[in-house]
Amino acid sequence: NTIYFSATADQTDVVKLQEGMIGKITFDAYPDNSYSANLYYISFIPKEDETGTVYSLKFGLDDQSRGLPLKMKMTGDLDILLKERNQVLAIPTAYIRDDKKGKYVFVFENNKKIKRYLETEEEIDGSTIIIKGLSLGDVIYD
Repeated sequence: NTIYFSATADQTDVVKLQEGMIGKITFDAYPDNSYSANLYYISFIPKEDETGTVYSLKFGLDDQSRGLPLKMKMTGDLDILLKERNQVLAIPTAYIRDDKKGKYVFVFENNKKIKRYLETEEEIDGSTIIIKGLSLGDVIYD
């Protein structure tokens, strides 16, 4: 009577999750669409016979995905938004370097590649928030 999407989360990620969070599922059988799903179960005990320590998750499907001709054991990808920040300047973390003075990037200024020091905040999904040192429109180099 009930169909759900089952997933696992590593011990380092499961502590960031809570029931009620919304995920986006893309079923491998229906790759052109994604569907909302509500996290309604996080196991307390790790899953047996897995490499590493992982915990079971269950997601209830939205009304749109319930109409799909889904079959048992169909697979898909799941994305969960853990944190979102609006109206911030962020750059890929891979461009940021460190030395004795602090964090910096290379920018192109006055036809020269120069080192510019930064003040940063947190990293989210491979991007670092820049507090000071760069402006919108600055071009950074590797």
